Amino acid sequence: MCKNGAWNGPSATYGTATISLRSGHETQSAVIGIGGMPIPFETVTEIPYVASISSVSGKKPVKTEAVIRDGLSGAISAEGQQNGHVALKIHLVDTSLIKMGHYTAPDGKTIDIPETHTVSVDNTIYLADGQSAPLVLSGKTIGTVSWSVLNPR
Repeated sequence: MCKNGAWNGPSATYGTATISLRSGHETQSAVIGIGGMPIPFETVTEIPYVASISSVSGKKPVKTEAVIRDGLSGAISAEGQQNGHVALKIHLVDTSLIKMGHYTAPDGKTIDIPETHTVSVDNTIYLADGQSAPLVLSGKTIGTVSWSVLNPR
């Protein structure tokens, strides 16, 4: 619990927050100090693609690559509440590569055209030890968040 701004709930000072997205295929867990700094997390795959091709007469064409960061990134923090719950402050960005299209110019050079979908969430969820809650964006459940207290012994 909070008393005069200090956490004095069940002797916990740390807990584990778990975020699960993409039907459980993307899961991120972090040990968080209650009242501490946000903990950044990232589970991404970098997918390179040909973004452009430039050519100068008489010289070999030059390909410029870019990168799609497919996956989950963000930060999470926990603040103690008077009722023994924690307020999990969640910022996350979930980017998915939907498909990699291609465009071929009349000169025969081909570049990639990635199609992505990005979901960004900033939310505060209140949980007690052992609880889970849906992570909702625009009325649609996109995943779950859970909290487990770590008690020092």
